[in-house]
Amino acid sequence: MLGYLELASIKKIRGWAFKKNSSEHVSLSIFLDDKLTDIIIADKPRKDVVDAGIHKSENCGFDYVFKEDITKYNMLKVVFSSTGEILREGIIPIFNILNKNNSLVPNINYFFIHIPKTAGTSFRLEMIKYHGEDKVFPNTQDLINNKEFYHTEEELITVLPNERNSIEIISGHYGFDIKQKYFINSKTIVFLRDPIKRAVSNLKHLQRFSTQFKGKKLLEIAKYGNICNPEIYNRQTAMLWDGNNINDKFNLEKAKNNLKNIEFIGITENYKKSIALANKTFNWQIKQKFFANKSKRILNLQVNTKLIDFLTIHNQLDIELYKYAIELFNKDCNNKNI
Repeated sequence: MLGYLELASIKKIRGWAFKKNSSEHVSLSIFLDDKLTDIIIADKPRKDVVDAGIHKSENCGFDYVFKEDITKYNMLKVVFSSTGEILREGIIPIFNILNKNNSLVPNINYFFIHIPKTAGTSFRLEMIKYHGEDKVFPNTQDLINNKEFYHTEEELITVLPNERNSIEIISGHYGFDIKQKYFINSKTIVFLRDPIKRAVSNLKHLQRFSTQFKGKKLLEIAKYGNICNPEIYNRQTAMLWDGNNINDKFNLEKAKNNLKNIEFIGITENYKKSIALANKTFNWQIKQKFFANKSKRILNLQVNTKLIDFLTIHNQLDIELYKYAIELFNKDCNNKNI
């Protein structure tokens, strides 16, 4: 199957699609978010497609006018009805369609998924030092202006269009779903960490800095009453969710597939080698001068068997995902002679 969504406006879409080595017309399903809006047939004349040598039959085009207001939705998706395969450029945030340049902000080259407690702050500082404050959002001053918090999704899409036009890198506690929604053409960067170590570090952070959990033991914070605290429940898998269906937020296979297609995967436990890999992947020259938020190695009696057992039970997906990330990381390092 081949297809291309070449135009998308708030009124209509246009493009072409066909089945290889066949004159049979294909059907396309149009989705607005998860709602199937319509099914159409790609059978309109497209002489230009034939002239370009793409297909032998010219009756492979589609030109569809929406039957409702699409601006109340977040995402447009056009797929082959028989396979569910997405057409080239066939998934577009509605926000992008509303902008003439079909992009949230020009020149967003990289999207850094900063999973908490994976050395993400260190890497963000590395990028700021190498690329310059103006290239990274949020930079140091941006965070100060926002009381040291990353912007929410709603704030992000409101603030960015009015920010400096030199931004090339978005960094934050944003999941893969945000990348797919607004920055689909950006190269993706992510670090993963041993799930138990990451969870323990996250709990210690909450214990030290959250007024809600101040004075509570780590296991109490982890249990969060009668449920597992979402901060430490398969957090890495959740952040690699693609955002199309809330039921897939903890879908390991989808998280693995998204991870496989990410341009750069770093491993916190192998930070120095990860920097070398990032340099090779993106032709950077980061010198690894930072390691932020590094806590002192103090014996914590609260990190006991009960806590480790609880975290292990509630991070089975992350444990499998981490193993897969290491495989991908090692393979990438070998391919790039690192």
